[in-house]
Amino acid sequence: MEAQISRYSSNPFVGLVSTFDNKIDDFKKIPSLIDKDSYIKNIFIPKILSNIETIVKDLEVRKSAIEMDTSEIDDKIRSFMDGIYEFDKRLRYENG
Repeated sequence: MEAQISRYSSNPFVGLVSTFDNKIDDFKKIPSLIDKDSYIKNIFIPKILSNIETIVKDLEVRKSAIEMDTSEIDDKIRSFMDGIYEFDKRLRYENG
Protein backbone atom coordinates (compact mmCIF):
# COMPACT_ATOMS: atom_id res chain seq x y z
CA MET A 1 0.00 0.00 0.00
CA GLU A 2 2.81 2.35 0.81
CA ALA A 3 4.23 1.87 -2.69
CA GLN A 4 0.87 2.67 -4.26
CA ILE A 5 0.36 5.88 -2.34
CA SER A 6 3.97 7.00 -2.85
CA ARG A 7 3.03 7.70 -6.49
CA TYR A 8 0.71 10.46 -5.28
CA SER A 9 2.40 11.69 -2.11
CA SER A 10 5.95 12.62 -1.17
CA ASN A 11 5.16 11.64 2.42
CA PRO A 12 3.40 8.24 2.31
CA PHE A 13 1.28 7.47 5.32
CA VAL A 14 -0.07 4.11 6.39
CA GLY A 15 -2.52 4.13 9.26
CA LEU A 16 -5.05 1.92 10.96
CA VAL A 17 -8.76 1.87 10.31
CA SER A 18 -11.36 -0.10 12.19
CA THR A 19 -15.06 -0.11 11.49
CA PHE A 20 -15.54 -2.18 14.61
CA ASP A 21 -14.33 0.69 16.87
CA ASN A 22 -15.34 3.37 14.38
CA LYS A 23 -11.71 4.54 14.20
CA ILE A 24 -11.28 6.21 10.83
CA ASP A 25 -9.13 9.22 11.75
CA ASP A 26 -6.10 7.79 9.90
CA PHE A 27 -8.27 7.29 6.83
CA LYS A 28 -9.36 10.94 6.97
CA LYS A 29 -5.69 12.05 6.95
CA ILE A 30 -4.86 10.34 3.65
CA PRO A 31 -6.69 12.72 1.27
CA SER A 32 -4.92 15.72 2.78
CA LEU A 33 -1.53 14.07 2.19
CA ILE A 34 -2.13 13.31 -1.47
CA ASP A 35 -0.38 15.57 -3.96
CA LYS A 36 -3.43 16.43 -6.05
CA ASP A 37 -1.42 17.73 -9.03
CA SER A 38 0.63 14.54 -9.17
CA TYR A 39 -2.52 12.44 -8.80
CA ILE A 40 -4.27 14.24 -11.66
CA LYS A 41 -1.18 14.01 -13.87
CA ASN A 42 -0.79 10.27 -13.22
CA ILE A 43 -4.45 9.61 -13.98
CA PHE A 44 -5.15 11.91 -16.91
CA ILE A 45 -1.88 12.60 -18.75
CA PRO A 46 -1.51 9.00 -20.07
CA LYS A 47 -5.13 9.06 -21.26
CA ILE A 48 -4.70 12.45 -22.91
CA LEU A 49 -1.48 11.34 -24.63
CA SER A 50 -3.14 8.16 -25.84
CA ASN A 51 -6.06 10.15 -27.27
CA ILE A 52 -3.67 12.57 -28.97
CA GLU A 53 -1.74 9.64 -30.49
CA THR A 54 -5.01 8.16 -31.80
CA ILE A 55 -6.02 11.50 -33.32
CA VAL A 56 -2.61 11.92 -34.97
CA LYS A 57 -2.82 8.42 -36.51
CA ASP A 58 -6.34 9.14 -37.76
CA LEU A 59 -5.23 12.43 -39.31
CA GLU A 60 -2.26 10.71 -40.99
CA VAL A 61 -4.59 8.13 -42.54
CA ARG A 62 -6.96 10.87 -43.73
CA LYS A 63 -4.06 12.86 -45.18
CA SER A 64 -2.72 9.86 -47.08
CA ALA A 65 -6.22 9.13 -48.40
CA ILE A 66 -6.57 12.70 -49.64
CA GLU A 67 -3.18 12.63 -51.33
CA MET A 68 -3.73 9.19 -52.89
CA ASP A 69 -3.49 8.90 -56.66
CA THR A 70 -6.92 7.64 -57.71
CA SER A 71 -6.04 6.97 -61.36
CA GLU A 72 -5.00 3.39 -60.57
CA ILE A 73 -8.26 2.79 -58.72
CA ASP A 74 -10.23 4.35 -61.59
CA ASP A 75 -8.45 2.03 -64.05
CA LYS A 76 -9.30 -1.01 -61.93
CA ILE A 77 -12.94 0.04 -61.65
CA ARG A 78 -13.12 0.58 -65.42
CA SER A 79 -11.50 -2.84 -66.03
CA PHE A 80 -13.91 -4.47 -63.59
CA MET A 81 -16.92 -2.84 -65.26
CA ASP A 82 -15.63 -3.94 -68.70
CA GLY A 83 -15.33 -7.48 -67.36
CA ILE A 84 -18.90 -7.38 -66.06
CA TYR A 85 -20.10 -6.06 -69.46
CA GLU A 86 -18.26 -8.87 -71.30
CA PHE A 87 -19.59 -11.46 -68.86
CA ASP A 88 -23.13 -10.16 -69.38
CA LYS A 89 -22.67 -10.30 -73.17
CA ARG A 90 -21.46 -13.92 -73.05
CA LEU A 91 -24.27 -14.90 -70.72
CA ARG A 92 -26.86 -13.39 -73.05
CA TYR A 93 -25.22 -15.04 -76.08
CA GLU A 94 -25.16 -18.49 -74.41
CA ASN A 95 -28.77 -18.16 -73.19
CA GLY A 96 -29.92 -16.40 -76.33
